[in-house]
Amino acid sequence: MNTENMQQLIHFIVNEWQKEHCSVKLAGKKLYATAGDECFEISSDGSVLCQELRSTQKEVETRLLLHTYHAGRNGCATIVISSDDTDVFVLCLAFKSLIPSTVYTKCGTQA
Repeated sequence: MNTENMQQLIHFIVNEWQKEHCSVKLAGKKLYATAGDECFEISSDGSVLCQELRSTQKEVETRLLLHTYHAGRNGCATIVISSDDTDVFVLCLAFKSLIPSTVYTKCGTQA
């Protein structure tokens, strides 16, 4: 799949989750969905642009840490990042002192 097709697919999925027939499935939960530079906080109450998570950063690994930091600052006591990428693990170690939560990394294919 080429990059443009992938971006269109992501925008489509985010747009679908913002519609009422999908967002009602999020009762009591929040979904943060990134499409392009923007991130939306989607809940059963609707969708709002989350300015704090707006980013032009293209590297997924770096954006992941931005979302981890945001989750920690907004009351998540424990965060589990599932990734086999060594870069993600190293970034978690490097930025752990800035994240006000316990952060675990889950690697491998077994549950």
